[in-house]
Amino acid sequence: MEQIKQLPKSPVDRPAKIASQPTKPNEPSPRNPKSPVFPETPEMALQLWHGEMPNLPHQAMALYATTENDKLRQRSATNTLSNINASLVAGKASRLHEVNNGYDSDVSVGKVPKKRRTPRTMVSMAEEKFILNLHTCISMHIGFHAPCKDDEWCYCPLSRIVNKKWHDTMGFDSELEESFCSSNKSFRPRNLVSHINEAHKNILGTAVAIYLDNLYENALGDGEFSRVQARN
Repeated sequence: MEQIKQLPKSPVDRPAKIASQPTKPNEPSPRNPKSPVFPETPEMALQLWHGEMPNLPHQAMALYATTENDKLRQRSATNTLSNINASLVAGKASRLHEVNNGYDSDVSVGKVPKKRRTPRTMVSMAEEKFILNLHTCISMHIGFHAPCKDDEWCYCPLSRIVNKKWHDTMGFDSELEESFCSSNKSFRPRNLVSHINEAHKNILGTAVAIYLDNLYENALGDGEFSRVQARN
Protein backbone atom coordinates (compact mmCIF):
# COMPACT_ATOMS: atom_id res chain seq x y z
CA MET A 1 0.00 0.00 0.00
CA GLU A 2 2.91 2.30 0.78
CA GLN A 3 4.13 1.77 -2.76
CA ILE A 4 0.93 3.20 -4.17
CA LYS A 5 0.99 6.31 -2.07
CA GLN A 6 4.58 7.29 -2.87
CA LEU A 7 4.12 7.33 -6.63
CA PRO A 8 4.64 10.61 -8.54
CA LYS A 9 1.72 12.94 -8.96
CA SER A 10 1.58 12.58 -12.73
CA PRO A 11 -0.76 10.03 -14.37
CA VAL A 12 0.84 6.75 -15.33
CA ASP A 13 -1.62 5.97 -18.07
CA ARG A 14 -4.43 7.48 -20.09
CA PRO A 15 -7.53 8.32 -18.04
CA ALA A 16 -10.12 5.60 -18.21
CA LYS A 17 -13.71 6.15 -19.19
CA ILE A 18 -16.23 5.01 -16.63
CA ALA A 19 -17.47 1.53 -17.50
CA SER A 20 -20.94 0.40 -16.49
CA GLN A 21 -20.77 -3.38 -16.25
CA PRO A 22 -18.08 -5.94 -17.06
CA THR A 23 -19.94 -6.59 -20.33
CA LYS A 24 -19.34 -5.08 -23.75
CA PRO A 25 -19.49 -1.24 -23.81
CA ASN A 26 -23.01 0.20 -24.13
CA GLU A 27 -24.57 -3.25 -23.99
CA PRO A 28 -27.05 -4.02 -21.19
CA SER A 29 -26.43 -6.78 -18.70
CA PRO A 30 -28.58 -9.87 -19.42
CA ARG A 31 -30.18 -9.52 -15.98
CA ASN A 32 -30.42 -5.74 -16.19
CA PRO A 33 -31.72 -4.59 -19.59
CA LYS A 34 -31.29 -0.89 -18.84
CA SER A 35 -27.66 0.04 -18.25
CA PRO A 36 -26.87 3.39 -16.62
CA VAL A 37 -25.53 6.34 -18.61
CA PHE A 38 -22.21 7.53 -17.21
CA PRO A 39 -20.19 10.73 -17.40
CA GLU A 40 -17.41 10.59 -19.98
CA THR A 41 -14.47 10.55 -17.54
CA PRO A 42 -13.84 9.85 -13.84
CA GLU A 43 -13.16 13.56 -13.34
CA MET A 44 -16.58 14.45 -14.74
CA ALA A 45 -18.20 11.74 -12.62
CA LEU A 46 -16.53 13.04 -9.47
CA GLN A 47 -17.78 16.55 -10.23
CA LEU A 48 -21.32 15.32 -10.92
CA TRP A 49 -21.61 13.09 -7.86
CA HIS A 50 -19.62 15.06 -5.29
CA GLY A 51 -19.14 18.61 -6.54
CA GLU A 52 -15.87 20.48 -6.08
CA MET A 53 -13.14 18.82 -4.03
CA PRO A 54 -10.45 21.49 -4.18
CA ASN A 55 -8.20 19.85 -1.58
CA LEU A 56 -8.24 16.38 -3.13
CA PRO A 57 -4.62 15.34 -3.81
CA HIS A 58 -3.91 15.29 -7.54
CA GLN A 59 -2.18 11.92 -7.14
CA ALA A 60 -5.39 10.31 -5.91
CA MET A 61 -7.43 11.07 -9.01
CA ALA A 62 -4.54 10.56 -11.42
CA LEU A 63 -3.97 7.00 -10.21
CA TYR A 64 -7.66 6.16 -9.91
CA ALA A 65 -8.30 7.26 -13.50
CA THR A 66 -5.83 5.01 -15.31
CA THR A 67 -7.15 2.42 -17.75
CA GLU A 68 -5.20 -0.38 -16.09
CA ASN A 69 -6.64 0.39 -12.68
CA ASP A 70 -10.15 0.53 -14.09
CA LYS A 71 -9.68 -2.97 -15.49
CA LEU A 72 -8.47 -4.21 -12.12
CA ARG A 73 -11.52 -2.72 -10.41
CA GLN A 74 -13.90 -4.32 -12.89
CA ARG A 75 -12.22 -7.70 -12.45
CA SER A 76 -12.45 -7.36 -8.67
CA ALA A 77 -16.19 -6.61 -8.90
CA THR A 78 -16.79 -9.68 -11.08
CA ASN A 79 -14.72 -11.87 -8.78
CA THR A 80 -16.61 -10.54 -5.77
CA LEU A 81 -19.96 -11.57 -7.23
CA SER A 82 -18.64 -15.06 -7.97
CA ASN A 83 -17.20 -15.32 -4.47
CA ILE A 84 -20.46 -14.27 -2.79
CA ASN A 85 -22.58 -16.67 -4.84
CA ALA A 86 -20.16 -19.53 -4.26
CA SER A 87 -20.29 -18.90 -0.51
CA LEU A 88 -24.08 -18.90 -0.55
CA VAL A 89 -24.28 -22.13 -2.53
CA ALA A 90 -21.78 -23.81 -0.21
CA GLY A 91 -23.62 -22.58 2.88
CA LYS A 92 -20.47 -20.93 4.19
CA ALA A 93 -21.87 -17.42 4.53
CA SER A 94 -24.13 -17.67 7.58
CA ARG A 95 -24.38 -13.92 8.02
CA LEU A 96 -25.73 -13.63 4.50
CA HIS A 97 -28.83 -15.69 5.27
CA GLU A 98 -32.11 -13.93 4.86
CA VAL A 99 -34.63 -13.45 7.67
CA ASN A 100 -38.14 -14.19 6.40
CA ASN A 101 -41.60 -13.74 7.92
CA GLY A 102 -41.98 -17.32 9.14
CA TYR A 103 -41.55 -18.39 12.74
CA ASP A 104 -39.89 -21.38 14.38
CA SER A 105 -41.86 -21.29 17.62
CA ASP A 106 -45.54 -21.94 18.28
CA VAL A 107 -47.09 -18.89 19.95
CA SER A 108 -50.15 -20.95 20.94
CA VAL A 109 -48.12 -22.93 23.49
CA GLY A 110 -46.60 -19.85 25.05
CA LYS A 111 -43.20 -19.94 23.34
CA VAL A 112 -41.49 -16.77 22.22
CA PRO A 113 -41.68 -16.55 18.43
CA LYS A 114 -38.38 -16.41 16.58
CA LYS A 115 -37.94 -15.49 12.96
CA ARG A 116 -36.57 -18.21 10.74
CA ARG A 117 -33.36 -17.68 8.83
CA THR A 118 -33.73 -18.98 5.30
CA PRO A 119 -30.54 -20.01 3.46
CA ARG A 120 -30.01 -18.26 0.15
CA THR A 121 -28.27 -19.73 -2.84
CA MET A 122 -27.60 -16.57 -4.84
CA VAL A 123 -27.80 -12.80 -4.65
CA SER A 124 -30.83 -10.90 -5.92
CA MET A 125 -30.75 -9.02 -9.23
CA ALA A 126 -30.61 -5.71 -7.33
CA GLU A 127 -27.69 -6.91 -5.21
CA GLU A 128 -25.90 -8.24 -8.29
CA LYS A 129 -26.23 -4.86 -9.98
CA PHE A 130 -24.78 -3.08 -6.97
CA ILE A 131 -21.84 -5.47 -6.67
CA LEU A 132 -20.96 -5.36 -10.38
CA ASN A 133 -20.92 -1.57 -10.26
CA LEU A 134 -18.76 -1.15 -7.16
CA HIS A 135 -15.84 -0.33 -9.43
CA THR A 136 -17.55 2.92 -10.49
CA CYS A 137 -17.90 4.29 -6.94
CA ILE A 138 -15.11 6.86 -7.09
CA SER A 139 -15.51 8.12 -3.53
CA MET A 140 -14.84 4.65 -2.12
CA HIS A 141 -11.49 4.35 -3.91
CA ILE A 142 -9.70 7.68 -4.10
CA GLY A 143 -8.38 7.64 -0.54
CA PHE A 144 -6.51 4.43 -1.35
CA HIS A 145 -4.52 6.34 -3.96
CA ALA A 146 -3.80 9.44 -1.88
CA PRO A 147 -0.52 10.18 -0.06
CA CYS A 148 -0.21 8.46 3.33
CA LYS A 149 -0.64 11.65 5.37
CA ASP A 150 -3.56 12.93 3.30
CA ASP A 151 -5.68 9.85 2.66
CA GLU A 152 -8.91 10.61 4.54
CA TRP A 153 -10.80 10.63 1.25
CA CYS A 154 -12.75 7.38 1.38
CA TYR A 155 -16.55 7.44 1.66
CA CYS A 156 -18.89 4.53 2.28
CA PRO A 157 -20.43 3.27 -0.99
CA LEU A 158 -23.53 2.29 1.01
CA SER A 159 -24.12 5.81 2.31
CA ARG A 160 -27.45 7.21 1.16
CA ILE A 161 -26.07 10.68 1.90
CA VAL A 162 -22.62 11.14 0.35
CA ASN A 163 -23.23 8.63 -2.44
CA LYS A 164 -26.88 9.42 -3.17
CA LYS A 165 -26.11 10.88 -6.60
CA TRP A 166 -24.06 7.82 -7.51
CA HIS A 167 -26.94 5.60 -6.34
CA ASP A 168 -29.36 7.64 -8.44
CA THR A 169 -27.16 7.48 -11.54
CA MET A 170 -26.84 3.72 -11.18
CA GLY A 171 -30.57 3.33 -10.59
CA PHE A 172 -30.17 0.95 -7.67
CA ASP A 173 -33.39 -0.73 -6.61
CA SER A 174 -35.29 0.54 -3.57
CA GLU A 175 -35.07 -2.95 -2.05
CA LEU A 176 -31.45 -2.14 -1.19
CA GLU A 177 -32.40 0.82 0.98
CA GLU A 178 -32.36 -1.19 4.20
CA SER A 179 -28.72 -2.07 3.52
CA PHE A 180 -27.68 1.58 3.25
CA CYS A 181 -26.41 3.84 6.03
CA SER A 182 -26.47 7.57 6.75
CA SER A 183 -22.74 8.07 7.17
CA ASN A 184 -21.42 11.39 5.91
CA LYS A 185 -17.93 10.85 7.26
CA SER A 186 -14.72 10.67 5.26
CA PHE A 187 -12.49 7.75 6.22
CA ARG A 188 -8.92 6.69 5.89
CA PRO A 189 -8.71 3.33 4.04
CA ARG A 190 -8.28 1.30 7.22
CA ASN A 191 -11.21 3.05 8.89
CA LEU A 192 -13.49 2.58 5.89
CA VAL A 193 -12.91 -1.17 6.07
CA SER A 194 -13.70 -1.11 9.80
CA HIS A 195 -16.89 0.86 9.17
CA ILE A 196 -18.04 -1.60 6.50
CA ASN A 197 -17.37 -4.62 8.72
CA GLU A 198 -19.09 -3.10 11.73
CA ALA A 199 -22.04 -1.24 10.20
CA HIS A 200 -22.94 -3.42 7.22
CA LYS A 201 -23.28 -7.04 8.29
CA ASN A 202 -25.29 -8.05 5.24
CA ILE A 203 -24.73 -9.17 1.67
CA LEU A 204 -23.76 -5.76 0.32
CA GLY A 205 -21.44 -5.01 3.22
CA THR A 206 -19.80 -8.41 2.81
CA ALA A 207 -19.45 -7.78 -0.92
CA VAL A 208 -17.74 -4.42 -0.35
CA ALA A 209 -15.33 -6.00 2.14
CA ILE A 210 -14.52 -8.83 -0.28
CA TYR A 211 -14.13 -6.38 -3.15
CA LEU A 212 -11.66 -4.20 -1.24
CA ASP A 213 -9.79 -7.25 0.03
CA ASN A 214 -9.50 -8.60 -3.51
CA LEU A 215 -8.39 -5.24 -4.88
CA TYR A 216 -6.13 -3.97 -2.11
CA GLU A 217 -5.58 -7.06 0.08
CA ASN A 218 -7.26 -5.99 3.31
CA ALA A 219 -6.97 -2.39 2.12
CA LEU A 220 -3.55 -2.24 3.75
CA GLY A 221 -1.20 -4.83 2.30
CA ASP A 222 0.41 -5.70 -1.01
CA GLY A 223 -2.61 -6.94 -2.96
CA GLU A 224 -3.10 -7.43 -6.69
CA PHE A 225 -3.56 -3.71 -7.27
CA SER A 226 -0.40 -2.61 -5.48
CA ARG A 227 1.68 -5.36 -7.08
CA VAL A 228 0.75 -3.99 -10.51
CA GLN A 229 1.61 -0.46 -9.34
CA ALA A 230 4.96 -1.68 -8.02
CA ARG A 231 5.80 -3.25 -11.39
CA ASN A 232 5.02 0.09 -13.05
